[in-house]
Amino acid sequence: MSRRAFARGRRALSVLGIMSIGLWLLNCTGKEGPAGPDGKDLTTLPPAGTYFSLAVNNNGGDMQFGSFVNYLAFDAADPSVAPATPQIVSVATASPPKIDGIQAPGEWSGSAVTVTLSRITEFLKYDGINPPGVTSVSVRSMYDEQYIYFLLSWSDATESLTKSQLTYDAGTTTWSSSGNEDRFYFHFPISGFASTAFATGNGCEAFCHYDESAPNGKGYMYTGASDQLVDAWQWKSSRANPVGYVHDKHLVYQAAASSGRKGDQGLDTYVENKIQGSGFPNYMHVTDPNANAPYHQFVWDMVPFDVSAAFSDGATIPGVFLRYPTGSNADVTTKGVYTGTGWMVEVMRLRNTGNGDDYQFLP
Repeated sequence: MSRRAFARGRRALSVLGIMSIGLWLLNCTGKEGPAGPDGKDLTTLPPAGTYFSLAVNNNGGDMQFGSFVNYLAFDAADPSVAPATPQIVSVATASPPKIDGIQAPGEWSGSAVTVTLSRITEFLKYDGINPPGVTSVSVRSMYDEQYIYFLLSWSDATESLTKSQLTYDAGTTTWSSSGNEDRFYFHFPISGFASTAFATGNGCEAFCHYDESAPNGKGYMYTGASDQLVDAWQWKSSRANPVGYVHDKHLVYQAAASSGRKGDQGLDTYVENKIQGSGFPNYMHVTDPNANAPYHQFVWDMVPFDVSAAFSDGATIPGVFLRYPTGSNADVTTKGVYTGTGWMVEVMRLRNTGNGDDYQFLP
């Protein structure tokens, strides 16, 4: 090969090398955030403020104690919000908290707000049901370019985890279900609400409906109009917290008294082990009979109930078996820790999940 031909070949290889490096760099570029009308990346801007509702259950059967209208502001309180409305100010952070249910020193910035909770009026009609209510909850929030974070804490004398535990009575040869769990709820209006309609419509209290025709009364939750959609986060100490997720749901309109609270797309965090018309549960633990398996157990530990199995008097089976959620049901991650006197719960979710059944925290 002549020197001239060799030089031409080397120049060609150099050009190809530069092109290859350029293509590699393009492929390494991160995904851009949603662009605003001025071309700015919206994730660098604070989200718009929103009204929301908050409730806490102390091992109660329904959402009975809450703060129905609150406002989530970003960086500073909104002066246009009514003075009586609690405002939680979410502040920007460059240091995301570790979602472990422990408030480490210096981990959370901004101010905590103590929100007073009261009983939902509709549920005063319940006949003979008067569980002790949680009367206040401390709330703090932060955000960054990708996520929004919440820290909640409240007093509770007991840690309630045995949701719907099944117990066998050898005398009557029957199974019964009892026990509940501690919970909290967030409701964010997605669509169908004017800018202040959530506030003037009394927030989540407007979604609670009482069915007087049901034995001892029964409460349902659904929105008031067919175009209304609400994002519902339900933290459950027994059915969701152990797998590290909030049960992500949404509320829709129902024309009659029935549940408008629907799970988001994907698998949720548990399988219920209900007593069937036959009088037997659906499932038992893989080591049953008489394993008395404690909470929490997972779906890989459950097997179909064996009607011929000999259970002893007082034997128990979990009323729920846990699993890891998928899809939009897995949007909200969490960790709650019972401190001995109450709960400390940390929550994290993408500001923009891209899912239509979620509220999006964007400008």
